[in-house]
Amino acid sequence: IEVAGRVSRHIEADGTIAAVAIEFEPESGERAILSDFVKDVRQSIAERQERGISGVIEELGMPSLVQMLGSSSPEGTLIASHGAEEGIIAFGGGRLRYARLGLLRGTKALARMVAWKEGYFDFFASVDPLDDEDEPLPLDAAILEAVRQLDEAARVDVPLEMSTSFEVDRRAHVPDADPSKIEEAVLDLADAGFTLRRIVDVIPEPDAEILGAVHALVDLEVLIPS
Repeated sequence: IEVAGRVSRHIEADGTIAAVAIEFEPESGERAILSDFVKDVRQSIAERQERGISGVIEELGMPSLVQMLGSSSPEGTLIASHGAEEGIIAFGGGRLRYARLGLLRGTKALARMVAWKEGYFDFFASVDPLDDEDEPLPLDAAILEAVRQLDEAARVDVPLEMSTSFEVDRRAHVPDADPSKIEEAVLDLADAGFTLRRIVDVIPEPDAEILGAVHALVDLEVLIPS
């Protein structure tokens, strides 16, 4: 189906775009084709939901939920939502195949989802393969790594709102060494007007390492919160 469309509005959550609404403008004679396509998609979703398991995250907590489903099913896909955010975790053969949450992927995405205390989930005992799946990790090890990343991030004291943006003063003195790769990435993104939330989301390293770099650059007055 080839129809013209335009983005009509988007929903923002915590400084990120969480959803996009598109208004389709089908060519003459294609409305029936588009209507049938939408009906097929809705029917497919309904049939899949009938075969799955749904519930609320707070009953077990995300770490226990992922472990329980991973040990009870040879493979599966967990779709979890928290507010306007929605993430997906796929596993098979006791290994994490991929995790996605917006721009995030791998254990970084898993760590963000593991932190959710409430929300909803749907589980399906099948996996839709991706062309760019993550490097497989034992599921238990992936969960432990996600929890470790959360613990380390919680220990980094950066008293800034995630919506904070920065001015960059590259003339400020950086003692003893050139900026690290993470610090350079932070400076480049801050220079481009990215908020702290976007900086943490775009850079693939664990949140704790990025927040630590931000803390150091703010202390040196290379980054100036604005």
